[in-house]
Amino acid sequence: MGKEHKAVAGSIHDLVFDDKNFNKHTEFGMGLLEKSLRQYGAARSIVVDKEGRIICGNGIAETASDIGMEKTIVIETTGEELVVVKRTDIELDSAEGRGIAFADNATAAADLDWDNENLKQAAEEYEISPDEWGVHDWQESEAPIDLNSFFGEEQQGEKEKGEKITVIVNEDNKEELESIKEAVRVAVGAWEGVKVK
Repeated sequence: MGKEHKAVAGSIHDLVFDDKNFNKHTEFGMGLLEKSLRQYGAARSIVVDKEGRIICGNGIAETASDIGMEKTIVIETTGEELVVVKRTDIELDSAEGRGIAFADNATAAADLDWDNENLKQAAEEYEISPDEWGVHDWQESEAPIDLNSFFGEEQQGEKEKGEKITVIVNEDNKEELESIKEAVRVAVGAWEGVKVK
């Protein structure tokens, strides 16, 4: 029989957020997290260190706090056993069960936005290799793309009202896509009347 672990009731306000979180999160992803917590309740646990600093689950903790889900249950462990969250109110083959399973995967996919600066720092200080974990392009600059500089001052003046801009982007690269979107917003402000689709 395995050793017993004491469950300690606490408050989400006892937890400390990671100020060097690798995930900057996305607005859409955080919105899905809120939708999931409101519709299905808490389903996945988070991880904190021995001082209560959040290692995994900063986004979940932030969203839970925002919607007033303040109670926590802390299980102390050394990582040698898998901590299982058992929802006694739900069966897998039900609308709620399958809904939670889908929401869990959907939010994870939509809410990832790597913080390259924190990745670089961790790589230097802790010898973490993002590439070994399938995370690439983390050494590239995060400076937003400046379409005004790209097209040049003279070409800007030649843009006619109603002219369209076409930008081809790899939609799998979320960071590049967000940079392009921001650059287009800046460009639209500079090129009055230009429509961008």
